[in-house]
Amino acid sequence: MTEIPAIVKNVDGLKTIELALVENIQREDLNPMEKATAYYELKTNFGLTQEQIVTKVGQDRSTVASTLRLLDLSEEVQGYVSRGTISIGHVRSLLSLKDSIKQKQLSEKIATDDLSVRDVELIVSGKKDQADSTKEAKETQLTPKLIKSPQIIDLEDSLRRAVGTKVSIIEKKGKGRITIEFSNNDQFESIIGKLKTLTGSYS
Repeated sequence: MTEIPAIVKNVDGLKTIELALVENIQREDLNPMEKATAYYELKTNFGLTQEQIVTKVGQDRSTVASTLRLLDLSEEVQGYVSRGTISIGHVRSLLSLKDSIKQKQLSEKIATDDLSVRDVELIVSGKKDQADSTKEAKETQLTPKLIKSPQIIDLEDSLRRAVGTKVSIIEKKGKGRITIEFSNNDQFESIIGKLKTLTGSYS
């Protein structure tokens, strides 16, 4: 090709960086922590207000605000969010725990026990322990607690980076399941495309 359609903008160096950052935020495969860091850079390095960020990235104000709050989490918990082990739904409940140690402990429980968002909401509200105490005692006698090994967590992390969404591996004695989550049809099609590329299948 000798010619391509293009949009030419005359901007200074700082504005160029801002435009590149905004474009990067709009990519589908960024994890929540990467988006939170990018929003923070727009706010601190470029002096944008939250309203200006909302306009530039095409997100509603509550989404931008909740994403920025991820930076209030401890480094360990942020790691879980980056890997997709903890969802934004989990984080909303975690942030209500002001104690960073409790946040970390509950994050570890989410990762090892594969807790749902509803489970975490009940735990934070103090209702789940009371409701599950008898049930948990009985289940403990019948089923040993499933603890994910570092190797399984690393595999989940690698698969998450490959397909761009949360991947959960449940394994016991060589058997189990791999769960890949998606939130809409576009993300589903994107995951299928990436899996076909990884396997070399284009049928």
